[in-house]
Amino acid sequence: MKFLQATLLCALAVIVTHVAGQNVKDNVVTKLDPTSEDFELEIPEHCKKIGICEDVPNYPQELADKAISQLTNTGALQQDKLDIPSLPDIAQRAGAHEENIELCKSDKRVVYPKAAVGTDGKWHAVLNQEENPLQALVVEVCDPPSAPCSSVIFTQTGYETSCQQKFVYRTLQVLLRNGDISQTQLQVPSCCACVAKVV
Repeated sequence: MKFLQATLLCALAVIVTHVAGQNVKDNVVTKLDPTSEDFELEIPEHCKKIGICEDVPNYPQELADKAISQLTNTGALQQDKLDIPSLPDIAQRAGAHEENIELCKSDKRVVYPKAAVGTDGKWHAVLNQEENPLQALVVEVCDPPSAPCSSVIFTQTGYETSCQQKFVYRTLQVLLRNGDISQTQLQVPSCCACVAKVV
């Protein structure tokens, strides 16, 4: 007997690099409550839709490289390998006769952000490099956004389903205008969920 099971697996947002401890050593300043103004970043339209961006035209790379060099020299920078959780396949757990169906189409990938939106609704410059990225995240983005859920979903009369982007907040190292580093909560697209609403 063949069973049909609809599943939606949400990708976990995984941080892979961080500065050890709350503050680094004396000759490198980090601030948990930044008082300096952030950069006025040029954010492309496609990035504004998901709140995270890898291609920022006016990203302050020279300032970022300098800050990274200081952190490396003091031993405060701790690089880790990307650890993507292994999610067991539903069919393997429940039996070979079942099929998995994604309720929403999404793009799951690893990103190396240079900018992201914080809890204050503003864009922040994420500390990163071109050749040797320091901070990476596993994200899941609805593709396309706000599309109807899979046709295998049946709802009662008066309801309709759609795929909606869900977010989580993760602490990342951001670069301030004066060259200081700050730990900030940033918005990360973590899951594309099928939801129902009354029409």
